Amino acid sequence: MKKTLRKTISILLALLIVMTTFVVFPATSQAATPVDMESKKIKVWVDPENKLAQSNIEAFNNGSSMTTVVGSIQPYQIASTSSGSGGLFPGIGGGDSTTISSEYYLFLPSTADCNKLKIWVASGSTLTVDGVAVTSGVATNVLADVNAGGEIKEHIFNLDGQNYTIRALKSGNVGTVYIDTSSGSLKKIYSASTGNDFADTSVYENGTVMVVSPDGTLDYYGAMEKLSGHGNGTWGTSNAKNPFNLKLAKSSSLLGMSKAKKWALLASYGGGEDDSLLRNQITYDFADYIGVKYQVHCKPVDLYVNQQYLGSYQLAEKAEIKSNRVGLSADAYENLELANATTDETGAVIPADFKAQNMTVSSSNAGSGDTVGGRRYYPIA
Repeated sequence: MKKTLRKTISILLALLIVMTTFVVFPATSQAATPVDMESKKIKVWVDPENKLAQSNIEAFNNGSSMTTVVGSIQPYQIASTSSGSGGLFPGIGGGDSTTISSEYYLFLPSTADCNKLKIWVASGSTLTVDGVAVTSGVATNVLADVNAGGEIKEHIFNLDGQNYTIRALKSGNVGTVYIDTSSGSLKKIYSASTGNDFADTSVYENGTVMVVSPDGTLDYYGAMEKLSGHGNGTWGTSNAKNPFNLKLAKSSSLLGMSKAKKWALLASYGGGEDDSLLRNQITYDFADYIGVKYQVHCKPVDLYVNQQYLGSYQLAEKAEIKSNRVGLSADAYENLELANATTDETGAVIPADFKAQNMTVSSSNAGSGDTVGGRRYYPIA
C-alpha cells in the first residue's frame, strides 16, 4: 500500500513539474532591470522589521552610509503600462491592458504588521497617507487594509506637497532576505557582465544582509562578504530578475537549512521560462523525497536589494564540499589515491601517485565561459 501511494505521489509531482513548464501567465511589465529602478525611489522608508531609527535615515539620506537602512523598503515607480490589472500582482490575472503611469509600487513582506507599521521620512519632511498625517517612526495603521494579504490597495502618499499613487500589497507566508550593498547600487555587478552570456562572479559587492523567517525569527543580521551574479543561461543584464551568489561573513543556518556561508539566490525567471515560480522548489523537494543524495535544499523568499523589491526568489544551498553539503573529505585527491592504492609483498599500502598535469585551453576549443589558458587535471588509470 505504501509503495503504491509513494509511486502515485511521485507520478503526480512529475506531472506537476511538466505542467509548470508549459503553463504561461501574462507577463508583468516593470522597469527593465533592478539598476533602472534605483533612480525611481521616493524618500519614504517603510520599516516592516522595526529595526530603524531616525539617525539611520538621516545618515543614509546624507550619503554618509549606504548600509544603515537594511530591513526597510522604499516605494518605487513601476512601468507605465501593465498587461492586465485584475489579480494579485500587476500584469497577472486577466483584464485588459491598463495604463498605470506615475504609480508607485510597495510590496510588503509577510512579517509586516500593517496595523502598526512604522514609516520614516527625512527630518523636515511631511507625509500624509490618504489625508492622514504620519509621524516619522511612529506606528500607524494607514496601510491596515493590506494586512491580510492577497490583494492590491491604492493609497495616496503626499510627501512634502507632492502626491504619489502607491499600490500596496503584502506577501504570503515566506521568508525575507534584505540586502544593502556598500555602494547602494547593483551597477558594478551588472556592468561587469555586459556583453557576456554568463555572470562575471569575480566582480562583487559587499554590504549588509538580514534574513528573516516567515514567523519573524531573525536568522541572520550582519556583514555580507560578497554578492555577485550567478548563472550562465539564466543571467542577462537586461533581465528584470537575475540570480545571485551570496556569501555571509559567518556560517549560519537560514530558514531551517544547514549552516553555511555560501548561498544562491535563484531567480526562477530565465526570461519567462518559469512564470509559475515553482519548478526549482518542486524539483528539489521531489529529489529530496525520493532520496537523492547531497540534494540541494531551497526555500522561497522575498528579496529586497537596496530597499527595492526584486521579486520572489529561491534561497538555495550551494553545491560545495562540506560536511553538511556534499560530504566528501576536503582532501578528495588523497582519498582517491588511497582508493586506488596497491600493496607490496609485505602487505603495506602504496597509494596511487596522481600528479596534476597541465592542459591548455585554446581559443578554438574554449567553451562558453572558459578562459583561454592553463587547466589542471588528474589522470585516473
